[in-house]
Amino acid sequence: MPSDIYGLADEKFRNRLGLAPTNGSFIAMVACMIESDGEEKVLDWLTTINGLGYGEYPKNSPQVAAAAAGELDIGMINHYYTLRVLAEDAGAPIKNVYLDGGCGAMVMPAGVGILSSSQNKPAAMAFIEFLHSKSAQETFTNTVYEFPLVAGIEPNELLPDINSLNSPSNLNWSALALWQEKAVELIAQAGY
Repeated sequence: MPSDIYGLADEKFRNRLGLAPTNGSFIAMVACMIESDGEEKVLDWLTTINGLGYGEYPKNSPQVAAAAAGELDIGMINHYYTLRVLAEDAGAPIKNVYLDGGCGAMVMPAGVGILSSSQNKPAAMAFIEFLHSKSAQETFTNTVYEFPLVAGIEPNELLPDINSLNSPSNLNWSALALWQEKAVELIAQAGY
């Protein structure tokens, strides 16, 4: 495996990749690449990957199933899809490989808030408090294989140490949101 996402644009990966070009996580990764490296480099990468051939999937879980069936060598997915399969079948012939930095190693945070227009702010606040509860956080890490966000909750043993994931540390998350539309445009322009 290459050390970063750009290394996948190599002849040795011809027809070996799977991806879900309309998936929100893929679009977020492309937005990160635009923010970090500019539109031209990202369009070149997308065009090269397309030209090398790839398996197109509607979402991430079918990529994991295809890899487990030996139909796909590399799927660009979120880590937890593989971990869900491995939790059910530890002998499944799949594993996660984490890239060494850059947008391909991006840890994508999730957030929650209350709209100022909310008609039921107390219920919304109760829901947010529930999401931060020990039981909800334990469900997130032990059933969904997400990283817990509340101190004192141990991550599931299948998860890597989050500090070992060389995620870009200088990302402007607000800018990434602004690049989403451009990411979709570049993905389409590259022929996906």
